Amino acid sequence: MKIEFRNVTFKYEDDCDLLTDISFVINSGEMTSIIGPNGSGKSTITKLIMGILTPLSGEIYINNTLVTEDNINDFRCQMGIIFQNPDNQFVGLTVKDDIAFGLENKQIERNEMITLIDKYSKLVHMNNFLNHNPENLSGGQKQRVAIAGVLAMETEMVIFDEATSMLDPIGVDEINKTLKMLKKQASKTIISITHNIEEILYSDNVLVINNGTIVAQGKPKDILFNESLLNEAGLDTIETVKLINKLSDSKYESIVSDLWTLTFNM
Repeated sequence: MKIEFRNVTFKYEDDCDLLTDISFVINSGEMTSIIGPNGSGKSTITKLIMGILTPLSGEIYINNTLVTEDNINDFRCQMGIIFQNPDNQFVGLTVKDDIAFGLENKQIERNEMITLIDKYSKLVHMNNFLNHNPENLSGGQKQRVAIAGVLAMETEMVIFDEATSMLDPIGVDEINKTLKMLKKQASKTIISITHNIEEILYSDNVLVINNGTIVAQGKPKDILFNESLLNEAGLDTIETVKLINKLSDSKYESIVSDLWTLTFNM
């Protein structure tokens, strides 16, 4: 699923512009991270993509088709989203029931439903918890169940909207590993909305948003090494990049090379 914003401006009623004349492209089958400080407009972009909000001006295209009131529901059926709070996403008494919820609404035949639940619970390593009550799971486990439920719907696109912001470090690590796995194994367009700079490492592309405008677009490595840009956007680069910059002297060349490999899988 390809997403394109063309000169999109949005504001809530009686407020100043929240997004101002932004343009970008998210290519089909790639993972794109949208980063920026709180209140910069990241989640508003998600709502615009899903058709929950309508631009004040500009155009949004999905798969090269202009999004309108007449076709947005068709596109929305191909989108799945994982929200911030895992506790707000459960409707079933067991993990299995929760993954099945969307499938039941689509009236998927039972045998196919069982196959999908088995497939995607294994993919996120939650197949041993299918009969557990979600309330007894950790935050990271709950988010992995939410991811399995979205994947089972087999949508073309999955959006992670600050999906790690309410998790402890262990939970964050679990979801980041899942993201990395999805990028390799699931041929989907993935959008990760985050203010955690470390979460962009697995992305194909990164959009940096600040004060309602796109201030940079590029590969993770290029964005991470632009410390002045990140600082201006109220963000910080990761510690490994800071260390690489400090070891830029040629006598540390082998160490820098190892750090590059460990950080960017180059």
